[in-house]
Amino acid sequence: MNQLLQCKGSNDFSLKNCTIKNAKHQKSTSFLIKRCENASLSHVTVTSPSDVTYGLIIYDSIVNIEDLIINNHPEDLIGCENNSFVVIKNSKISLSTYVISIYDQSSIEILNCTFSYISKLSISALNSRCSVKNNTFQQVKIGLSLDNIEDFSIENYHFTNVQTTGIFIHNNSNGIINDNTFVYLE
Repeated sequence: MNQLLQCKGSNDFSLKNCTIKNAKHQKSTSFLIKRCENASLSHVTVTSPSDVTYGLIIYDSIVNIEDLIINNHPEDLIGCENNSFVVIKNSKISLSTYVISIYDQSSIEILNCTFSYISKLSISALNSRCSVKNNTFQQVKIGLSLDNIEDFSIENYHFTNVQTTGIFIHNNSNGIINDNTFVYLE
């Protein structure tokens, strides 16, 4: 699989003020971050790569993402796996099938983000930690799916026009759901 940008085994890596538009690599990933500490993505836009399979894959890394605009991928926009720790803030995520997948004992914080026009699942977490605060879901099929999550926090969410389920919690998941709004306008 091709990667447009690949960072492996690096510390203090930073990517700022970048745009990837109309990328033409079938079965590829826009960004791969693997075994990196203190990686930072800020003011990055990934848009209209209709044949790019994955937006961002984070593997065994510590990554801070801020002001990301990412959309229009046929598969996962962001995948976090294998003990990764990821913070996503102030980002706009839209026009995809699946958005964020978290698994393999990873941890994610999602703060002040907007998710819109997601045809399947916005956030899927399995055997990991998940904290999501002050986010908005608009026109999504499923907002969050939490499976076997030992510690989750869902606070100050605004769900509008969720087609199937806003929050789906199953298989021994434990956590807090506080101060959320659910609005169905259709």
